[in-house]
Amino acid sequence: MKTHFLFFFLLSTTSILGQTIRYVKVGGGGAGTSWIDASGNLQQMINISNANDIIFVASGTYYPTVSANSSNPGLPYYSFLLKANIKIYGGFGGFETSLNQRILNPDNPSILSGDVDKNDFLTNGISTFIYGTNSRHVVIAVGEVGSLKIDGFTITGGEADFIGGLDEEFLVNGFSIKTRNGGGLYIDSASPQLHNCQFIGNKSLDFGAGIYTTNSSASIYNTHFSKNVCINFGGGICNYSSNSIVVNNCEFLENYGGSGGGIYNYSTSSNIENCNFSRNKTSNYRGGSGTSVNHGFGGGLYDRLSPDLSVTNCLFEENTALDGGGAAYSQSLVLMSKCTIKSNNTAIEGYAAYGWGGGGILLISTLDLPIKCRITDCIISGNKSPGFGGGLSSQSDAIITDCIFSGNKAKSGAGIFNYFAGQTFITNCTFSGNNATDDEIWYIAELGGAGGAVGNAINSSANIRNCISYGNSSEISNLYGYANVNTTVSYSLIRGGYAAGTSIIDSNPLFSNAPTFETAPFAGGDYHISLNSPALNAGNKTVFDAGQTPDLSAVIKDLEGANRVSYCTVDIGVYESTSNFGCPPPCLVLQTLVSPTDNINSGVIEKKASATNGKIQASNQITGTANVTYQAKSILLSPNFKADAGTVFKAEIGGCN
Repeated sequence: MKTHFLFFFLLSTTSILGQTIRYVKVGGGGAGTSWIDASGNLQQMINISNANDIIFVASGTYYPTVSANSSNPGLPYYSFLLKANIKIYGGFGGFETSLNQRILNPDNPSILSGDVDKNDFLTNGISTFIYGTNSRHVVIAVGEVGSLKIDGFTITGGEADFIGGLDEEFLVNGFSIKTRNGGGLYIDSASPQLHNCQFIGNKSLDFGAGIYTTNSSASIYNTHFSKNVCINFGGGICNYSSNSIVVNNCEFLENYGGSGGGIYNYSTSSNIENCNFSRNKTSNYRGGSGTSVNHGFGGGLYDRLSPDLSVTNCLFEENTALDGGGAAYSQSLVLMSKCTIKSNNTAIEGYAAYGWGGGGILLISTLDLPIKCRITDCIISGNKSPGFGGGLSSQSDAIITDCIFSGNKAKSGAGIFNYFAGQTFITNCTFSGNNATDDEIWYIAELGGAGGAVGNAINSSANIRNCISYGNSSEISNLYGYANVNTTVSYSLIRGGYAAGTSIIDSNPLFSNAPTFETAPFAGGDYHISLNSPALNAGNKTVFDAGQTPDLSAVIKDLEGANRVSYCTVDIGVYESTSNFGCPPPCLVLQTLVSPTDNINSGVIEKKASATNGKIQASNQITGTANVTYQAKSILLSPNFKADAGTVFKAEIGGCN
């Protein structure tokens, strides 16, 4: 009965959907028509598949069996060569009759291994130490692949490196394959879909130990990258001059790259969403008679000269960059929103060793691509730089809105450090518990301290509105001795005040829980304000009007999703209180008190009370076609008051009709 059902299933999918399902399992010797008749040769099943065909692959380890280099049959060139418009699914138990029956188990995966001489050190079939000869690219997808999909595989043991000491290239489908890029998966001029995969224990010399893409538009979903090592760029993924890359719901854990431990983007539009970047590292010491340093930027993410980069709802935690941007480095037009950047760090101190700072984020603009970055609804906390910018080091125009900077630590600019930064707008942000430790005389700011919250240096202009800066080692500082520093502060709560500011409050904001700066770096605290906070309703709501510079009219919610412009005003700081009940009604701000005693028989009449004596006592009659509105704090209608049928009479009391 089971065999008959399977036969019916195959016939129905072939005749109705025009597709064939083929089956692969370790040790199989059949033609791949069923699990009983499964093939053991995955590449052969790929080769005989046509558009829309499906391949089911059982758990176990599979090795490439053919050379991708037509002129050299050697083991280093062995790869799985993918084909257009087919779908390959791994992770089956070897009994399922449909994809819906598959239950993916990371402890029992379908492994595509580059350990072609089978002598790597393995843990559960995954290469933990590459030894001997391995595939330069475990999987290759080049050229037009249409709807090619890879789902449910672990790819491991790829080693993209020189072959025999030579920097070699070879052709696949007319495309030049560089042996030093893409140890796990090499993608060129293709648009595959990758779902539910793992890239573990791959290596490359130049670009992309896990995945390398160029001129491509790949979609990568629900995929795990760990312990991939790239000497130069992109431990997990390298996207080099690709068109559009989507990375969604992925994890990057303990990957290593010279720059871009998790992801390295160069001149690539990409959308990264719902991803975790944890404990990734960059470091690039080059030996010799002495030790030289090749800059290591972007422990989690590195992006350079890309037309646009969107990073949404991502976590960057405990990543390390040798030089700058412990969590992320951007030299592009970036939009980062709803992200948590915590407990990241940089390892090199200041300019003395070419350290650019940014324990959390480093933003750089260049003559090639002047940029204006937007960072919105982010929590940047517990990051550390031995030099500048514990949370954020910015050498770029930037728009920073609705963010928390807390518990960050650096010598200068513990929360934010701006230098050569052009114009930075900081709106409705909260700075607390940040510790700028530098006490050297040339760092000390004109306005006190080394910029615990914000430090502004040479050729930078910062416009700070509706912000709280309280409980930092020092608050907002223009660093002494630097030229062309212009800082504007308005409608903000600043500990110790800000003499050059406008509408500045110097008072305790009454946070729910604010750890002290002495304990930095820390990732914690609760920066909601109490109902008695002086920051309540004290902001300037016009900064959110359309047509302002910058235009923040699209920012309608605070960090937690409460209405940002709430009840006709805004609070100072990152969180908007919801304790108010309505806008002050018009009668509370009117200037004229009129107590109606004369009869009204026509026309539109408004009688308004003032804020100081908001009472109307009416004893008149409303007749004919009169349309009358009384507005006041209270309205008393005397016994003589009358409103005939056919007239219109409206009383507005405290804003209510």
